[in-house]
Amino acid sequence: MGVGNVLKRAALALPFVLAALPVLVTIKGMPLATVPIGPWTLTVTLEGVERFASIAVKSWISVQMAIVLASSTPFPDLLLAMRAVRIRACWWRFLG
Repeated sequence: MGVGNVLKRAALALPFVLAALPVLVTIKGMPLATVPIGPWTLTVTLEGVERFASIAVKSWISVQMAIVLASSTPFPDLLLAMRAVRIRACWWRFLG
């Protein structure tokens, strides 16, 4: 498991980060920048940037941990651990 491979797989966190982009302009606080887009004026705030950075870092760390877990643990052991905490695989429900 190389660093490059883990970082490449971490791109899975990108949709979660992109979904958090509205946080930049919806959180009230000290304005950092104002961006006019057509008839709208969006104001990026310091608090919004802090919240966005927090979401981005947490998403990236979560994906990194999932990658390390899945890469370092055999699949039967993962299934055994999920059964131990009563997580049921109901994949057949999604097929029909």
